[in-house]
Amino acid sequence: EVTPATAEVFVAADCYTTLEALPARHRANASWTMGLPTVNTISRFFNPSGSEPPLIDGDRLLRKPFFEASSMGDTSDIDAAQTADNFILLCGDFKEYRIVDRVGSTLEFIPQLFATGNNRPSGQRGFVYWWRVGADVTHIDAFRLLNIATAA
Repeated sequence: EVTPATAEVFVAADCYTTLEALPARHRANASWTMGLPTVNTISRFFNPSGSEPPLIDGDRLLRKPFFEASSMGDTSDIDAAQTADNFILLCGDFKEYRIVDRVGSTLEFIPQLFATGNNRPSGQRGFVYWWRVGADVTHIDAFRLLNIATAA
């Protein structure tokens, strides 16, 4: 977890800090994930001296590809009047993230269901169906997450 340069505020320097916090061995394959409002906020950062290239160039942020994740927190969620964690920017090597779907599933017949209110037979039959799937990071050091924490 990376903390911002200025408490409760997202600035351009936070993008650099997040990438620099990523260990060198994971930087070569790194990419970014963020919500669309965060992309738009970063696009609005500019360098008046013109001595540095823009942060976002097409589909790249600091020369690393970025992807939009609509379920991720974003800059519009930052409210200094509330105490909260705001995870708005993720940088890392996604080759170190695994999704495992176990082959096969199980279907089980239940001949008699019971009512939840009185625990008596309800006169119904049912099925339970499940399969195993999971996801996790294989090397926790392969990712850095920017947290714009706020405290009321």
